[in-house]
Amino acid sequence: MEENAQVKPEVDLDEKYGLRPLTRGEFKGLRKDGYSLAKMDKLDPDQVDDLIDRVIDMVMGDRAAELDDEPNTTVHQVFQRIVALTYGDEKSEKNSSKPGAGSKKAGQQKKTKKHRK
Repeated sequence: MEENAQVKPEVDLDEKYGLRPLTRGEFKGLRKDGYSLAKMDKLDPDQVDDLIDRVIDMVMGDRAAELDDEPNTTVHQVFQRIVALTYGDEKSEKNSSKPGAGSKKAGQQKKTKKHRK
């Protein structure tokens, strides 16, 4: 293989498109309209396309138009990343700054609040 071969760098979709998880309200709204991210395999292809568009529009807002010039594979990668952020994944957990319920830092914060009476 040629040493100077061009290799397309992996793009951080979160950063490029400002991706975030769905809020609880957005998630409930999808369910109310009959969509379930966990049961996408039971939807017909048109419903899947509609769900993908709705989720991307919810998260990206006006910026969703940026995907119009991208290959459909990129659109699917963006959707899959939003789903991963919504349900939690290794990358998003590592980037989380919130201490867990069992962490020492969380326990210290609770103790401090009790002593402020």
